[in-house]
Amino acid sequence: MKRNRFYQMMGGLLGATLLLGIPSCSDDHYDIKPAEDTAANTIWQNIESNQQLDSLAMILKRVRVYTREDDKSSKKMTYAELLNTPQTYTFWAPLNGTYNAKAYLDQLDEVDELRAEGKSSEADKLEYTLGVQFAQNHLARFNYESNMGEQEVRLLNGKLCTYHAAQSLFNGVALNEDTKNVPSSNGTMHLLEGQSPFAYNIYDYMAANTDLFSKVYGTLSARDSSVFSESASIPGGLNENGEMVYVDSVYYTYNELLNNSNAQIKNEDSLYVAMIPSDAAWDQAVEKISKLFNYADSYKYNYTGGSFLSTYKLNADSLRDYNTNQALITSMYFSPSIFSQEFSRDDFDGIVNYVYNADSLISTNYITYYNPTPGQKNPMFAGAEPVKASNGIIFPLMSYEIDPNYAFVSRQTVNVYSPYSIGNVVNSSNDNGVTYDLDAVSYRDTVVDISAMGESKMFRYFQTSRSMTISIPLPDLYSTKYRIRIQIVPNRVLFDHMWQDNDGNEVLQESVFSAELRDDNNKKIADTGRDLIQVSDDAVKNYTLWEEVEIPNCYVGLPSNVTKSYPVLNISYRFSDQGQRKKGANGPVGISISKIFIDPVRE
Repeated sequence: MKRNRFYQMMGGLLGATLLLGIPSCSDDHYDIKPAEDTAANTIWQNIESNQQLDSLAMILKRVRVYTREDDKSSKKMTYAELLNTPQTYTFWAPLNGTYNAKAYLDQLDEVDELRAEGKSSEADKLEYTLGVQFAQNHLARFNYESNMGEQEVRLLNGKLCTYHAAQSLFNGVALNEDTKNVPSSNGTMHLLEGQSPFAYNIYDYMAANTDLFSKVYGTLSARDSSVFSESASIPGGLNENGEMVYVDSVYYTYNELLNNSNAQIKNEDSLYVAMIPSDAAWDQAVEKISKLFNYADSYKYNYTGGSFLSTYKLNADSLRDYNTNQALITSMYFSPSIFSQEFSRDDFDGIVNYVYNADSLISTNYITYYNPTPGQKNPMFAGAEPVKASNGIIFPLMSYEIDPNYAFVSRQTVNVYSPYSIGNVVNSSNDNGVTYDLDAVSYRDTVVDISAMGESKMFRYFQTSRSMTISIPLPDLYSTKYRIRIQIVPNRVLFDHMWQDNDGNEVLQESVFSAELRDDNNKKIADTGRDLIQVSDDAVKNYTLWEEVEIPNCYVGLPSNVTKSYPVLNISYRFSDQGQRKKGANGPVGISISKIFIDPVRE
């Protein structure tokens, strides 16, 4: 038989957990009571005795109830048997001819065929999906007949829908006018003029549209793994090897990528905005993002005292592919709960408008997507028509218009005033420098403008008697282009660091420096050239070392044991070449550095 999967296989749903309390039952056949006494019959007996529901009956007798997606139990009851138990349910039963019952029966034939071929895992997953999307999508615990107005119903698969008894409407489908309600001994059955539409959550949507999202869903679902839960499993006894044999072994599905994204996109009670790239957009995204992860074949690491002590060889291509997929697929989700405006769950238009025009959006794993056209529609949503999901809003991306430097690469600030930011200092007369906080000491506020420092008034003073090199590690850089600046404080901001002649008059220092950037292999990436950079004596300023410098190799996402591997910025202060010690001037010699700013170059 040619396999045509009318409904795609889904991941685990919250509704499956609601079934954990289902009692066991025997395999005996049930005696069907007369149809005319419906209140004395169970819901299943009323289904089986109604000729207008014989298609439904054929389906329910063949689909077994799974308490969870990877339920391994061989004693599962069918939905027919479940609806014959004394537990209280409400069931909305679609009538013959109002839905495509054959598609479900064909799917059940496929389940049987897969099992016959020994493909039990595929068969179980398909059968589980049929139960979630069809049987559970018409079934709810408890009786919903006391409220005639509109009420919210939690279906057995965890989906939320509305039921308005007075208007004879369930989940947008009309109840049969001739027989709306069928009282039963274990609840109530309603006859429907159609099938209850299955509301896809974000994860469902990807799985149900694999013709469009095969790459993103394939990458995501490939990371699914089953984890055995000893605490939730029912122990039996020890075997001959002294090992515990469990009567019921419980496994939970774990997905590394979903966990790292911090987005519970299978959770029906959550609310997310998701950008899901189509296969074409995925290819564009991989091409763009992979350039950030251009790894070398080996890295020097464990930086100590000016040198790297160890070497690590790696598979650069494999690591690039892994981190490219990781970066892309874990950063697709946003939570309206952290938007600057508050939105109700049902405010579809408000959320969409905010997402389109926000200056920036922060993903659930804290990646900030900047809008290159603030106040206008963000071009990354070009051509993406929003789709409402049961737990949020989906933007299917037909093309990937995101510049990675507007998202994955963010501005970094290295606080040089912290001793932990200093790699090494050569020819210093005060070791690795001394930190000063202008909020805590007396400084010359009428002489030096410090407004560029912002809230933090801290800097580190490096003193020498001749030339000096200060090495500053620049961690977590991608293989992309950066603008690198340095914030320097005039030494004369402090009374103790000013120069004076023998008569007590201040002498300006005319401090100069140069810079170079080297990789972990001590290979020069860039330098500032022969012309020395002169420091202002009047104000704290940010000096551009390089307007655009390309880091050839990526230092983000290296193996966990490769610690302290990064490019190093060397600042050279060469007093002996400057001739700045003017006749009769007294005072310490050095340079005061506050911060290093590393900004991605954006178009």
